Formats: sequence, structure tokens, C-alpha cells
Amino acid sequence: MSGRLAGKRVVLTGAAANIGRATALLFAREGARVAIGDVDERAAETAEAIRGAGGEATFTRTDVSVAGDVQALVDGAAARWGGLDVLVCNAGRLRTGAVTELPLDEWERILAVNARSCFLGARFAVPHLRRAGGGSIVNTSSQVGLHGAPGATAYAASKGAIVAFSKALALELAADGIRVNAICPGWVDTPFNDPAIEMLGGREAHAELVRSTIPLGRQATPEEIAEGMLFLASDASSYMTGQVLPIDGGVT
Repeated sequence: MSGRLAGKRVVLTGAAANIGRATALLFAREGARVAIGDVDERAAETAEAIRGAGGEATFTRTDVSVAGDVQALVDGAAARWGGLDVLVCNAGRLRTGAVTELPLDEWERILAVNARSCFLGARFAVPHLRRAGGGSIVNTSSQVGLHGAPGATAYAASKGAIVAFSKALALELAADGIRVNAICPGWVDTPFNDPAIEMLGGREAHAELVRSTIPLGRQATPEEIAEGMLFLASDASSYMTGQVLPIDGGVT
């Protein structure tokens, strides 16, 4: 098997479905060995699909907000494959609600799953990437992290934090040859966005919003976002670090 990630050793979180699953499958087709971490056991099916197609993948049940879980995922992958080349922090949580109504524990959980997970991933992956002589970190933010959205304060705060974290980490690690970039998807046609669609008033209201606000007039597919992930993870973006890549149909 050969391709744009031939021989690369990858840790990828949040691959049970949606963007993460599409990314894991694409990376494997491009030659990567993929260690998947997710709290959702369906991610085991993603790993099995990769193996069934002749690729190499593992699944480790991982709560990305828990340091011990993330360390076990990262160190386990590095031990299994003799090192690490790419980290993709993609796990995410979306809940909506007015700032006066969103429960405090939900605010904290969203920040932990979305933002703290990127910090933990980097904390444990960076020593392995340094030993490999460099590598790539890709963090999944959102267009909402760039411009906000009413009723999504916690989600926007967490995704905005990922943008700032990625820029700072890119400067910190540049001398080590470790690139750090963030990807900012817009509306993607997956069940992940159901809470936001419900907040907007249902699918008809959401469809009208898509038509009226997205220049390309449609949502993305998970596979389209996965291609952006591949670009940032691979040597095709070898002179990019500290960058934010919106894939949002022209909104930003």
C-alpha cells in the first residue's frame, strides 16, 4: 500500500463516525497506520473496516478529556509502531443553549472534550514526534470558532481556543520540525450537527440558512473535510504551520 501518507504512523481521535471516520478511512487508503481513540465503541468498526480493506488500524477506548486515557492511546501507538508521525485531534462535542440556560457542567464538558483534548494530545505526542525528527499535528476547530454563533457559546469558545492553541503551539514546536495547523469545517452533513439544527428550528429552517448564507449553496460531505485533513497531515503542506484552514463553502 502506498500513497500520500505511506508508512506514516497516525493517532486520530474521534473516528466513530462523521468527519473522523472519513478521515481514518482516507488516511489508511493513503498508506497510514492509524491508531483510533474514541469513547464511542463504534470506532472499533472503523478500525475493522480499515483492516478489512488491507490496512493497519487499532482501536483504543479513549476519553479524550482524561490524561491517562490519552497517554495510553499515544504511547501505545508509538510502542506498537516504533514511533509517531502524525496526531489528529478530532474528537468533539456539540450542545446548544442560551448562556443563561446552558448547564455549567455542559460548558465544562464541551471545553474538556474539544479544547483540553488538544492540549493532552500534544502533551503526550510531542516527545514521540521529536524523536521521529518532526511531524504534523492537526486540530479540528470550526468556522464557529472564527466568528461565533448565537446559542453556541460553549462550542464557539472551545473551537476558538483550539485556533489560538494551534497558533501558539506551532511557534513553540517549529524548531523541532513539528507543524501544527487547525482545520475549520463549516456546515457538514452529519448527525453531529443535530443539536444546532434543532436550535435553528428544524431541518427546513436549517436548509434555508444553508441556501442563504453559504456561497456554494450546500453543506460539505465528511469526505470533503477529510481531504483537508490529509493535506495538513501530509508533506503536501510541508511549509505550512500555525495556519487555519476553513473548509466552509465560502462563508469565511
